Amino acid sequence: MLLGSGLWAAAQARNTNLTTRIENTDNIMSIEVNGNARGKDISYIRQFRVAGMSRSQKEALKKTVSRLARC
Repeated sequence: MLLGSGLWAAAQARNTNLTTRIENTDNIMSIEVNGNARGKDISYIRQFRVAGMSRSQKEALKKTVSRLARC
């Protein structure tokens, strides 16, 4: 049973087609994720105020949002 569910999850991962577009200015970061994942259409477009954030904080934001948008 566990092996079967693992194969099913792997098959779903292969059926993922997403594109991510990130634009970053000193004040605003725009993140757009579009495509299809696990049979569902994804269209995620958000803007974040990033004025005063460090480079590492901006990178963490990008990773977090990109990961959450794919769920």
